[in-house]
Amino acid sequence: MLQHQFQVELQALEASQKAARQAAHVKMQNAFEAMDGSLGQHVDGAMDHIIATQQAIQDACIQLGKVQVQRHQKVVRWKAELRRFQTQVDDLKLFEQWCERTEANLHLVCGKLEYRYVCHELNRLDDDTSTS
Repeated sequence: MLQHQFQVELQALEASQKAARQAAHVKMQNAFEAMDGSLGQHVDGAMDHIIATQQAIQDACIQLGKVQVQRHQKVVRWKAELRRFQTQVDDLKLFEQWCERTEANLHLVCGKLEYRYVCHELNRLDDDTSTS
C-alpha cells in the first residue's frame, strides 16, 4: 500500500511537472514569438530611414546621370556647331583672298586707266598746242 501511495504521488508529481513544463514551454514559445515580432518591428522601423536614404541617393544618382547625358549632348552639339563655324570661317578666308586679289587687279586696272587718261590728256594738249 505504501508503495501504491508512492506510485500515485509519483505519477501526480510527474503529471504536475509535465503540466508545468508544457506551460513553461508555451509561455517561452509565446515570449519568443513576441520577441521576434518586436524585433521585426524595431528592425523595420530602423530600416525605414535607411531605405529612405537609399532611395534619395538612388534618385540623386539618376538625376546626376540625366544631367550628365544632357551635358554630353550639348557638348556634341557645340562641337558640331564649332566645326560648321570653322568651315564657314575657312570659306570666308577664301573669299577674303579672292577680294584681295580682285582689289589688286582693280588697282592695276585703275592704274592703267589713269596712265591712259594722262597719256590721252597729254596727247590732246600736244595736239592743241601744235594746232595753235
